[in-house]
Amino acid sequence: MIDRWFVMDEISDEVDDYFRVKREERIRMVDGVMSEGWIETWPRMGSTLLEPWHHDSTRGYQKVHSTLQTIRRTSKIRVIPTGDSYAIDVKVFKELEDNDRPLGSPLGGNALRSDNALDVDRPDNFSQGNARTWIPLGRDISLEQRMLRNIQQRLAYPSSEQ
Repeated sequence: MIDRWFVMDEISDEVDDYFRVKREERIRMVDGVMSEGWIETWPRMGSTLLEPWHHDSTRGYQKVHSTLQTIRRTSKIRVIPTGDSYAIDVKVFKELEDNDRPLGSPLGGNALRSDNALDVDRPDNFSQGNARTWIPLGRDISLEQRMLRNIQQRLAYPSSEQ
């Protein structure tokens, strides 16, 4: 069986290539039973065609989609000890930003009045608000497969530094 610390280090290093880690729980031995490890990441805005050095958007459709729309991704990885090996569950979730109107658009939303009267009974018409809402788009299977393939290569052929 591969050392649990080595497994978690390699998985964490792979995840760090795409996302910033928010929380991580390493595999532990508790009363002779190995607990499940997991990693959760912060959401990251999808990289565009103009950012080829970022790899969170895979080539083709995903890269074009992230260029034309505001897309963000987040991931959750589970590492489950199963006898002599580990089951690794990688899930990458995509979300589309939902704005009530295009950002910077002079039309739509609350229109300014042409006279100087103020509506004191209504909320502030001049505030934009920072609350963003996101529409779930499901999972990004191509990025999940890339991450799993890289993790498998890391664990199958450990570097000579170890």
